[in-house]
Amino acid sequence: MAASFNDMALISTDSTFINRVASALWQACVSIANEAAARDHPARKAYAAQILNNPNTYKPLFVNVVSVDTTVIADATQAGTVVITTGNVAAQAALATDAHMATAVSAAFNAFISGI
Repeated sequence: MAASFNDMALISTDSTFINRVASALWQACVSIANEAAARDHPARKAYAAQILNNPNTYKPLFVNVVSVDTTVIADATQAGTVVITTGNVAAQAALATDAHMATAVSAAFNAFISGI
C-alpha cells in the first residue's frame, strides 16, 4: 500500500514534525546566506533573509512541502506499510529522519522564488 494524501495531511499537523521542519528550514537559510555567490544566489539569499526575519509566515509553507516529500512520507509510513492516524501520527512522524527532512527543504527552496 502506498502512502496516501491523508497520511501526508496528518503528519503536517503534528507539532513536533512542524518544529523539526522549522529547524531544517532555518538551518537551510543560514547555509544559503553563507553560500558562495552564483547566478541565483542574490534571490536565494534575499528569500532566506525574509524567512529568518518572519519565520511564522514561511514555516507552514515548508511544512506542507516536506510532508508530501516522497522520502519523508516513506519514512513516516514505513514505506507505505503503516497508515497514519490521529492516534499514531506523533510516533510515525518521528520516523522521518532529520536528513530526509533537510533534503526536502533544500529541494523545495527554489520553488518558492519566482524566476529561478
